[in-house]
Amino acid sequence: MSERRRIFFVTGANGGVGLEATRQLLQDDSNCHVYMLCRSKERAEKALETLDHQGRAFFLAFDATQDFCQDIPDTIDSIDGLLLNAGGFGDDPKLTPTTRQDGNTVCPVAQLNLLGHAALVKKLLALGKLTSTSRIVASGTEGCFAPPSPNFQWETCDFSKHLAGEIAVQGSPYGWVKGILAFYWAAFARHHPDIFVLTVSPGAVKGTGLLNHGGVTSVLRMFAHALIFFKGSNTIQVGAKHYVDALLARGDFSADKGVASGSFFAHRKGYNQDFGDVTQHKAGKAFADQAIQDRAWEAVEAML
Repeated sequence: MSERRRIFFVTGANGGVGLEATRQLLQDDSNCHVYMLCRSKERAEKALETLDHQGRAFFLAFDATQDFCQDIPDTIDSIDGLLLNAGGFGDDPKLTPTTRQDGNTVCPVAQLNLLGHAALVKKLLALGKLTSTSRIVASGTEGCFAPPSPNFQWETCDFSKHLAGEIAVQGSPYGWVKGILAFYWAAFARHHPDIFVLTVSPGAVKGTGLLNHGGVTSVLRMFAHALIFFKGSNTIQVGAKHYVDALLARGDFSADKGVASGSFFAHRKGYNQDFGDVTQHKAGKAFADQAIQDRAWEAVEAML
């Protein structure tokens, strides 16, 4: 009897860390099959040409900005690993709230990084594609440790208004959206104890094009480059390895490490040092607060 295929979904897999994570997954085991969930079929096909996949990598249309995912092939009984990597700053430097088909307004950065992925997971759950053997890894960032305004506190943050784009934010909402994301997936872990979920930061990674997104102002780009210069960065290979280790339960996430579902792992010193559970770090203690997690859960679920 042939060994069961291992199935992985990777969003934003046509470039940067997503493409490298796809490459590493394919190299890990010849029985591994990866579905690359991307908006652009053309870009995905170009990315496929760079992979030695031997018919084990496939394009699947996915658009986080529209809560759209192509029908899941019937040949997929269950998904072993789901990497929620697609995201970024979006293309609008004015951060104009968009109106969705349901009539609700939404911050485009929140839709791209969090809401679109939460909708995808909800669909996969309804289809029975996520089971007790599935692992979900959501892309986090150290940027959520920096408050968007001087008086900002997670304990009093109105998540619903932030997600709807009703509250003006200094700079970019990218960091606080990623913070809400970490709270949400921590709550998800408690609502779905049979599915293992983690928020994992790849660190500041050079060469991904993230800071070239249209939503990044020139001032923000200069500030980000300065932070990376002083606080360090990872290669694409190292950043992707954090994701892949989390998906495969190895390295920092191996069974003997006792990592709890719902944990948030990032670099606790700069952007490339002391990788571990952020709740063990002063700036990340709030992410263990279940009351804040529950408020994030309620705000996100109300928009799905």
